[in-house]
Amino acid sequence: MRTSFLYIRVSTDEQASKGYSLRHQEESLIKYCEQNDILILKTIREDYSAKTFNRPEWNNLLKLFNHEKAKRPNLILFTRWDRFSRNTGDAYYMIALLRKKMIEVQAIEQLLDLDIPENKLVLALYLAISEVENDRRALNVKKALYKARKEGRWIGPAPKGYINKTIETGKKVIVPFEPEATIIKNTFDRISQGDISIREVHRIAIQSGFKCSFSNFYCLIRNPVYCGKIKIPDFENEKSCIVSGNHEGLVSDSLFEKVQEMLNIRSRKIIKKTNNSHFPFRGILVCPKCGHILTGSISKGRKKYYSYYHCYNGCKFRIRTSKIDEQFLELLKGLNPPEIVIDLYRIILKKLFDSSLKKCSMKQNQVTKNLEHLFNRSIKAKELFLTGEIDEEDFKIIKNDCEIKINTMGKELQQVTFEMMKFRDNLNKESSKLFNMLQLYKDAPVDIKRKIIRLLLKNEIIQTEEAFQNFTISDIVNIVFGIDVHINKNLIEKADTKTVSNYDEESRYYYNELLKESASKSIKTSSIFWSKFPEITAFLKKMASIINFQ
Repeated sequence: MRTSFLYIRVSTDEQASKGYSLRHQEESLIKYCEQNDILILKTIREDYSAKTFNRPEWNNLLKLFNHEKAKRPNLILFTRWDRFSRNTGDAYYMIALLRKKMIEVQAIEQLLDLDIPENKLVLALYLAISEVENDRRALNVKKALYKARKEGRWIGPAPKGYINKTIETGKKVIVPFEPEATIIKNTFDRISQGDISIREVHRIAIQSGFKCSFSNFYCLIRNPVYCGKIKIPDFENEKSCIVSGNHEGLVSDSLFEKVQEMLNIRSRKIIKKTNNSHFPFRGILVCPKCGHILTGSISKGRKKYYSYYHCYNGCKFRIRTSKIDEQFLELLKGLNPPEIVIDLYRIILKKLFDSSLKKCSMKQNQVTKNLEHLFNRSIKAKELFLTGEIDEEDFKIIKNDCEIKINTMGKELQQVTFEMMKFRDNLNKESSKLFNMLQLYKDAPVDIKRKIIRLLLKNEIIQTEEAFQNFTISDIVNIVFGIDVHINKNLIEKADTKTVSNYDEESRYYYNELLKESASKSIKTSSIFWSKFPEITAFLKKMASIINFQ
């Protein structure tokens, strides 16, 4: 006795009401099986579109066939071919796939023996009719929606402040809904006054019981529906436009336009005063006279312009930026990290590199799998064409589709490979930057310079014209660059067990990797290096992020 799975599908309530209901299909299929002595193993019910085979129940069915061969039926039965698919290319591919699993598909109301070559033409007709019908229906819906909008009707769920309603004539309209409508009216009035911010207006509306996020609130006050108009998007050769709606506006046209004008003024790009390349220490230096933070500006001399750090609190203290820069650059000259710190920095960079590389590798594998799937699909289409199961036109459609996607993914794969090579180059390049902090600082843009300054210095700087006062490098910087910590290149000294046990998991990882890296070298460090090891690794990780390794 032959066995079968019954496949029953609807996509909308409208289909169910026009004779495609699940019950009607099931009754027809059961009757057919009884008449032809077919054993029903399972019934699959699906409420999903047939545009593609990416359907929940169908995917579960394929998984079952792949993992449990014993449960495969001889047949998959459905009422009509449009219940199976409304995409010609995908339908042929799926039929071939199931045939390889020794499973035949059949529509009981449109029976076809696919072993007869001529019947494949009839199958193509059935599938093409369904696909064309689908496309035509979608186009008709789009045209109907466009026409309805042109007539001033709101399509879809009512916006905030309105509610959908069917009037006596049977037409569906939107009408004001309280208390939201009043809150929106008050919102436009408050914005038009121009004395408070949009965020404050949003807060007042929320306190009044209005439920809306700030981003949606901003879109709301931009929507012309509230002055009785409807915006129509582009359609075919028609440009987008705004038409009068057949609903009641909550605010007048003049009030809405006034609010839009105010919003446009507020959203214009404001050029902010930024830290240019002359003032990396702006906001860091402290005035020695009044204790306020120094700002910076450029003054015009007789022959050229001069930049100064100065106080803005009524005090006349100022100092040339060139003096500050010279003193800081002199400080950077003395920052030469010992070899063990360079080894640790390279290990930290490598871990960051491995993390980024892993993401690239996963992406590379995914793209490769997708490419393999497309190649296989193209090969299968060719096999089906050579055996006469699909015609030349369908074969060309599938082939062209695969080639377009293969070309796109090929470029994506090339980009991923380039990123992986870039990461490898960066590992060597970035690890060498710690050797030369002076050059790193000189080449960096002002925002990176400021980060380097704050990372190296312990606190704010009180400045006089002669030299830095209260200028101190942080304790970790002292250790990292070996300024106050004695490091002797004679023999390696490990941290004691008690010290290492207090490390967090990440620090223990770096500690063990550092020992492996330095095992063949003769390096001695002071005990303070190991006691501050977690802080040192945190500092070097910040340094890595500052120089944008990632």
